[in-house]
Amino acid sequence: MLGLPDSVRRCLFDLAGVITQTAKVHGAAWKEMFDGYLREHAQQTGQPFVPFSTADYEAYPGSVRYLKAPRDAGLRRAVVSSSANCHDVLVGVAAGRAGGFGFVVGVDRVGQAEALKEHGADIVVSDLAELTEQQ
Repeated sequence: MLGLPDSVRRCLFDLAGVITQTAKVHGAAWKEMFDGYLREHAQQTGQPFVPFSTADYEAYPGSVRYLKAPRDAGLRRAVVSSSANCHDVLVGVAAGRAGGFGFVVGVDRVGQAEALKEHGADIVVSDLAELTEQQ
């Protein structure tokens, strides 16, 4: 049901970009900065103003739904972060591999599947919901 090996008893979830919508905050900041520049550029060149698109900064509803499945299956769970603001927390696929975790799932949001595999991911998905769809 979880798309994980039966031997898995614990799950670690990365906070930023996997289970939270921090990318929306980043997208809003980029939009604010770029729209001002793009508006000024359009005025200077006489070209139409085309606002910055935040389409790449959507939420991850499948991953959020997936977080409930390990809880319902009785697995222990933890949330970690690789954010510079959380420097005291051990994180990432390389940390999972180095820590001897039995199965490391990489979540590829920006086209870095190969890098995630090279750093220790056993499987790479673009959304955690894909794990349940593989069964």
